[in-house]
Amino acid sequence: LAPCRLDGVEHEALCGMVERPLDPARADGPRVLVHYAVLPALARHKLPDPVFFFAGGPGQSAMSLAGPVSRLLARFSNRRDLVLIDQRGTGRSAPLVCDEDRPTRPLAAALDGARQRRALAECRSRLQSLPHGDLRQYTTTIAAHDVDAVRRALGAERVNLVGGSYGTRAALE
Repeated sequence: LAPCRLDGVEHEALCGMVERPLDPARADGPRVLVHYAVLPALARHKLPDPVFFFAGGPGQSAMSLAGPVSRLLARFSNRRDLVLIDQRGTGRSAPLVCDEDRPTRPLAAALDGARQRRALAECRSRLQSLPHGDLRQYTTTIAAHDVDAVRRALGAERVNLVGGSYGTRAALE
């Protein structure tokens, strides 16, 4: 872990990463870096079980939500570290991002199904050409294994889970 700053967070955070196989069945294949941040507990005598926050989406970066999440979970973070993990495919962790349409585009263009299918096919093709572009490896189950690798890297025997939207599904996994 190394000191880092996150938008919207007053105190210094600690940032780290774990290296994971892109395809869990091929340990010798391509790898991805799963980035995470720890917002250290404020109390001198903190509790050993951190709070892991799971962002929504799917596709939302937990680390980019550090400011609002730290305020929302302030009662927890007094005595427990708060851990924000950018799941694979999000934020800093092998991001998979398509170009977004302009919100000011004409409504007819937004509703053009053929145009939407072309844009989706182009995005898929571009993502699949990335070194980490095997889209079959971005599942909730595989992401849960990545989270467990973060837990082990932090030396946490037990953790508390909080999720928002899709993050509730990820937490259950």
